[in-house]
Amino acid sequence: MGVTRAEMRQDLQALGTVIFGHDVGNNWNNLNVPLITMTGLQGEIQTVDQRVNATRGLLVEFPKFYGIPDEDVEEWCDRFARAYQTNGLPDDDAQRFRIAEAQLGYGASDWFRTEGATITGWRANDNTGLRHKIIAKYASDRIKDKWLEKLEEIKQLSRETIDKYYIRFKYLLKRAGGDAVVAAGNQKRIFIRGLNADHVKDVVMGSPADLARVLELARASEKGYDALKGKFKQEEPEPVVKPKKATKKQDKYDIDDLTRDFARLKASDEAKMLKLIEENRRLRSQGQNQFRMKQTPTCFNCDRRGHLTKDCPER
Repeated sequence: MGVTRAEMRQDLQALGTVIFGHDVGNNWNNLNVPLITMTGLQGEIQTVDQRVNATRGLLVEFPKFYGIPDEDVEEWCDRFARAYQTNGLPDDDAQRFRIAEAQLGYGASDWFRTEGATITGWRANDNTGLRHKIIAKYASDRIKDKWLEKLEEIKQLSRETIDKYYIRFKYLLKRAGGDAVVAAGNQKRIFIRGLNADHVKDVVMGSPADLARVLELARASEKGYDALKGKFKQEEPEPVVKPKKATKKQDKYDIDDLTRDFARLKASDEAKMLKLIEENRRLRSQGQNQFRMKQTPTCFNCDRRGHLTKDCPER
């Protein structure tokens, strides 16, 4: 069944109410659209200018939140709060709210446009603030289950101290839902199971009643192991440097080698000299023969040497 004209008017009226912030009516020939005045434009410009100035020259960028299924809204709130503090901005709830609003995109931005009228600021500890409202909207059980799985799998790293391990544990516990989701007994069990094997025995033998007592026993065990390592640490022996044996420097060539080299060089030079003399004699002999041939007359009548044409016997 198609949509009637009246139903379409109602939908468009609701859309106009969201866009303009008040009822625009259902008379499309005479909509109740707010007038654009210089005062209104000036207010909009000032609002935009305040947002630009608030984020100018930042040390770190503010994180974005889009409201997609894989996003962790609580983590975004914490990252936003850290970025606000790192940038050294004033403790102004209204300014914090304006900057946070500007970081919303896609589905989160659409949600804010419809629910923004009931949000009065950032107010982390107030259920009317943006932080409380957006967490209530986008904090899903699936995200918390993912953090709970990470908490169950937590392990103390090889060079990680007890205090650093405890900080990681508390962070994952908070993301998983805190005390409301993970009971005190399970918290104690998970923390002990993730400890290094060196500390598990000492903690279990202490029969801790709660997580605080587990932390005390783990710190004491760590302190004891550190003391033992320092006491029985073996010093590495200094390397023994053996003196180098003095070796007599020998000449590269002895007298006999020099004599043989000189004899070979002399013989080679003599052979080259003899070859040059022989070549010079050959060239001189060839030149003399050519000279003699040029001095002997040639007859142009019989092409024979020894006489001229006028004396040719064949004429």
